[in-house]
Amino acid sequence: MKTIEATWENRNLGVETKEFEFEPSDSIATIDLVDKDTFEYGVLKIPSTRPDALLYAQKRNYILIEDIHNLICTINKLEISKQYSGLLHRIRFSEANDNEIYYILQTMKSGTTYTTDRIAIDPFWGQKISGLRYYNWVQDLLKKDNSMVFVSYVKEKIAGYNVSEITENGIHGILGAVMPDVKAVGLGLAVHYFPIGYAKEHHINRVYTSVSSNNLNSLRSALAVGYQIANIDYVLIKHRTEIK
Repeated sequence: MKTIEATWENRNLGVETKEFEFEPSDSIATIDLVDKDTFEYGVLKIPSTRPDALLYAQKRNYILIEDIHNLICTINKLEISKQYSGLLHRIRFSEANDNEIYYILQTMKSGTTYTTDRIAIDPFWGQKISGLRYYNWVQDLLKKDNSMVFVSYVKEKIAGYNVSEITENGIHGILGAVMPDVKAVGLGLAVHYFPIGYAKEHHINRVYTSVSSNNLNSLRSALAVGYQIANIDYVLIKHRTEIK
């Protein structure tokens, strides 16, 4: 079991937060050790290959709040159906400038962009806190030299974006969204495709991203543009304080 002191969540959520990553070889008894740890908000991640641990954790009053699908796209094996390839070629994207990033961050901070993640759907937190959390997270990411934001327009209006990181392993699509006030065919596909398009242009062979089971439209879009499921993690939570 790996224990992570989630100090960044202390800032975002205002409570002592710890994340626990259950390893495939762990005994389910390690979940009892987690319960002896000190935290106000606990996040327990269990690989889908260990349903026994999932069931045991729920007996220990952890609540299953989402499954995280960890996805990979291998560029030299990429196949996109004709149904989507023509649409994607018509949607242009570029690296965002400072003004565009500012607009994206302010919209994110308002709490209207993300509605299905584990923070947004949890009555303890809600969409406003979820938006602030993503706002802080992206600001931290953009302090790194290997981070970038891809952006696309519809009728001279920012329509979608993807925040990504380049590492020695490939490109990681960290966070993306269609802007809440924009409606256009194919934008959900495009948001997932931005880092793939960049990888193709710069001869990078692998692109990674993760999608919550709470957002099936996003998962379908990711699979449609060429991602494949590498593995799945169950995500469970436990609160030790009352809702204010």
